[in-house]
Amino acid sequence: MAAILGRMTGLRQLDLPYGRFDQLSLQELLANRQEVMNNGQLVQKTRLWRLCETVETLVLGGDSSVAQAILSNCPRLKRLEGPKTTVSEIVNGAEWVCSGLTRLSITLEADIDEETEEGMAKTRIAFKQLGKLIRLEYLDLTLYSKYRGGRTLDLRLRTGLNELANLKRLETLKVEGDDQQRMQLEDATWMVNNWPRIRGVHGVLNGEEDAAALLEEFFESHDICIY
Repeated sequence: MAAILGRMTGLRQLDLPYGRFDQLSLQELLANRQEVMNNGQLVQKTRLWRLCETVETLVLGGDSSVAQAILSNCPRLKRLEGPKTTVSEIVNGAEWVCSGLTRLSITLEADIDEETEEGMAKTRIAFKQLGKLIRLEYLDLTLYSKYRGGRTLDLRLRTGLNELANLKRLETLKVEGDDQQRMQLEDATWMVNNWPRIRGVHGVLNGEEDAAALLEEFFESHDICIY
């Protein structure tokens, strides 16, 4: 894939759900130079636009750990599906620039202890980055971890859920496969009050049966489906 990207003059959409998009491929996506033919020979030429500056859709395999780099380098991106990142990578990485994103389906792993003060502070930073995506309509934080388990962001106000207050267009939220969510009624109430278009929440929102039943009843009373 890296070799192909290295010869492209422009890129708007890349669908590679079963292919390999590794660090070399990422380097070509970010590169300001490309290979072109000149008198029968391959030479390096400066790009007018880097591929990351023009791409609008990226669908990649679940083993690609490049989500943070893409989100911080692709300003025109509208759809990102497939790659992974972690809370630590987000905390230590650059600011996200894809404010026009409408669909985000990634595996965002909480590789920190969200019950500690330090862990909650880091989780809030990740929430703040997500909160910038004000055009977001669809958000899946456990795209591939749903098949093998894993923790994502703790969807509670105490860890930073309120940083998503500007996601007024959000319709679907998914955290499937994360069996450690401990959402409370106050968190669900906040979602309903702040996300006027929300219509579906996927995942086990609380591992305790009584709490889960209460959440389901509350969401359904507001015509929000729980899966």
